[in-house]
Parts: sequence; C-alpha cells; structure tokens
Amino acid sequence: MTTSDVIQYIFTCLLGPKHKVTVEAQKSLESSSQAFMVTVPKEDMARIIGKNGSVIRAIRLLVNLHSKPQGNKTYINLTESGAISP
Repeated sequence: MTTSDVIQYIFTCLLGPKHKVTVEAQKSLESSSQAFMVTVPKEDMARIIGKNGSVIRAIRLLVNLHSKPQGNKTYINLTESGAISP
C-alpha cells in the first residue's frame, strides 16, 4: 500500500465514502521526503483539523510511521475544495 493510498484510506474513514477527498503528490525539494496536497470539502475541514489540530497531527503521525521504513518524511497540506491553491 502506497503512502497516497494510506492517506486516502484515513480521510475516507474519517469523512465517509460519499465525501470527495483527493490526494495529489507534490514535488519535494529533498529526496528523502514526500509532500501531499489533500483536498477536502469546506464543510468537513473542521472535522479533519480537530480541536487544536489534534486530528490532523494524529493523521500526520500515522502517515509518517507508515513511510518511516522507506526512510521518508511525509508532509500533508490541506486545502478546501473550491479554494484556489497558492
């Protein structure tokens, strides 16, 4: 299972299958790191971030534990669907 698949699985479990979640790999400056842009519906953003960022921190921890055996550090950036990314 790839890191992208793990991210997609976690977000789908948290939000449910009828919510549209997209995961896009982004270029990383370091060879030992990966970056992903995750787009979620605006109304679900609070559920993903959680109180004081606790949910997104836990997601990032799980994904980093998954990619650690390959020697990679993983970064997850969130964006709302319909929002313009910088």
